Amino acid sequence: MTTKKLCILFALALCLPFAGTSQAATIFYNSQATYLAAIASPGTDTFDDLPGGPLTGPLNRNAGIHTYTASTVGDFFLVGIPGDSWLSTDVVGDTMTFNNFSAGVRGFGAFFFATDVDGVFLPGKSITVSATDGSGTNSTTLTNTTTSTFLGIVSDQAFTSITVKSVQDGLVWPTMNDVILGAVSTAPQVPEPGTWATVCLGLAGLGFAARRRRGSRS
Repeated sequence: MTTKKLCILFALALCLPFAGTSQAATIFYNSQATYLAAIASPGTDTFDDLPGGPLTGPLNRNAGIHTYTASTVGDFFLVGIPGDSWLSTDVVGDTMTFNNFSAGVRGFGAFFFATDVDGVFLPGKSITVSATDGSGTNSTTLTNTTTSTFLGIVSDQAFTSITVKSVQDGLVWPTMNDVILGAVSTAPQVPEPGTWATVCLGLAGLGFAARRRRGSRS
């Protein structure tokens, strides 16, 4: 096969997977380390300063330099273990909503799991987390959750809200720990279609040039 044909086939192989693809608006990370690498200026809200028992919302909170508001239909309820508080709802099945993020917040991460009526961790439960920004709502369901189940969400737009709810299969309360907010994402982005088109044309051109150079030596 000629050099020209090889270069053109290589260019087409690069182009086809990205045809019609644009920059991703929302990215989900299941690794805390990967999420932290994708954001700047991370700040953590541990909830350890909150008093126990029912808490009437909305709660205006800080995570480092970032601020946000937490709300739910009924009240919040603080559970957990000594020295490590977890935020949950007081009413089973209620959804927790997080919004009013300070300017520049593009990352939202936390540990998500479920607890029972006594605030004790419930193994094997599922939690649905939804992120809404200017492009719409994207959701994911975390299954078989533990107290170390992490989810980080990075968007290229301002968050309108983040919602957290349990997948009901009995008396299950949605619970979370250590909200980590971050500034504008530094994660690698998928190039726009126009960029890939330019790359492909350039590679095809290189193949043509290689053919011409070889021919000039004949």
